[in-house]
Amino acid sequence: MGLGIRNEGFASLTPEWETLTTSSVSDTVLATPTWLAAWWSSCASTEELHLLSVRDGDDLLGVAPFMRSSKTILFVGRSDTCDHHDVTIAKGREEEVLRSLADHLESL
Repeated sequence: MGLGIRNEGFASLTPEWETLTTSSVSDTVLATPTWLAAWWSSCASTEELHLLSVRDGDDLLGVAPFMRSSKTILFVGRSDTCDHHDVTIAKGREEEVLRSLADHLESL
């Protein structure tokens, strides 16, 4: 069985995401749920949040902070306020998480 992908919200995902961030290669302030939630609440306008969690059962392996603007999927944040965009992934699980996300995004 493959990895599961859920569309979640900042409030429900933040505690697990913070833990994952500290053990990920994406351990930068601009990839934290605190930064991205603040950006979302103050800067998002017509975009639709696609905060995707990638799980192996209940274990969080990755978080992809995306938003949909019209027919385009983008990272949460814009290049004028965020100079770094990334998917947070558990070390050693990068390939399978990215493959699952790619498959999921193709289906949107």
